[in-house]
Amino acid sequence: GLKQSKNLISYSKNWTKKILLLSKTDARVLAGTLTGHCPVKYHLKNMGKVDNNTCRFCKETHETAEHLLCHCEAISRKRMQHFNTGLLEPKEVHKTSPKKVVKFMRELLPEWE
Repeated sequence: GLKQSKNLISYSKNWTKKILLLSKTDARVLAGTLTGHCPVKYHLKNMGKVDNNTCRFCKETHETAEHLLCHCEAISRKRMQHFNTGLLEPKEVHKTSPKKVVKFMRELLPEWE
């Protein structure tokens, strides 16, 4: 269990300080992204809100927050704009800015609000 959380969350004192500076709303978006409890199809299907959990961008695999944040080839250009890399390793997420993660996920999933 908790596969995505284990992949995306690792302790970093510096990152923790940056998270504490986020607004409450941004912290909620970040927490949802890191745990997978956000409006991605995999989570929505588990809740019974959608019938299909295939990624809306690449149409190749399950749409999870980790897939969107790190692996989806169809949005690699957008990922490059935010993180200066086409593919982001899950264990490296804490090396980027929490604000960038929040901004990226909000742009991908406008229904978040």
